[in-house]
Amino acid sequence: MKYKSVINITIRSSMLCFAFLNSCDKKADQTNNEKAEIVAEEKEPPCCHGEAPKAVEASEDSIYQLKSDWRNARGKDQKLAALGGRVQVLTMGYSTCKFACPKLLADMLKIKSELPAEIRSRVGFTFVSIDPEVDTPARLAEYEKENELNPKHWTLLSGEADAVQELAVVLGVKYRKTTPKDFAHSNVIVVLDKKGKILHRQEGLNGDSSETVKTVIEAQK
Repeated sequence: MKYKSVINITIRSSMLCFAFLNSCDKKADQTNNEKAEIVAEEKEPPCCHGEAPKAVEASEDSIYQLKSDWRNARGKDQKLAALGGRVQVLTMGYSTCKFACPKLLADMLKIKSELPAEIRSRVGFTFVSIDPEVDTPARLAEYEKENELNPKHWTLLSGEADAVQELAVVLGVKYRKTTPKDFAHSNVIVVLDKKGKILHRQEGLNGDSSETVKTVIEAQK
């Protein structure tokens, strides 16, 4: 109950931030700083051509407290808790991204390759789409094949917009649509323990994954 109450507070407060960032109705009593932030965001290019937004502070509690519904690349419904039982390395992105997401995926594969063989087979890797309109289960199945992701080790998920936003808040990922086809988003890889608690966050692209690998190995003990 402790985790549930804390994570719910985190979600409610952070969701206000997302509503603020994405709202088209600007209140008249906004401060000058808030106005400047909105103008800057509106002028930022998509992730493929500009700097991604910085990640926000993430909740350290189990993400499996969330009750949202998701669909995997097989078209089957599942809860996030279905990922439990093994350490997970998770990221959020979208399948049609041409710049950041391929690099995030490459970083995920690098982490996988650096794990000892006896541990590698027991770790799950999860890609959660921030573009549910495009990334249907069928599209995720194509993405899986395009990148030769073994479904025994990889889970690709798509959910409703509210579910995506809620999970992003808990993981500390910021994203917003910048064109009809592109998103700007934080580049974050998260390590979850077997119960869904956040153990480590790797931020940026092409970064040093040694701490991430170490965290995964320690979590298996």
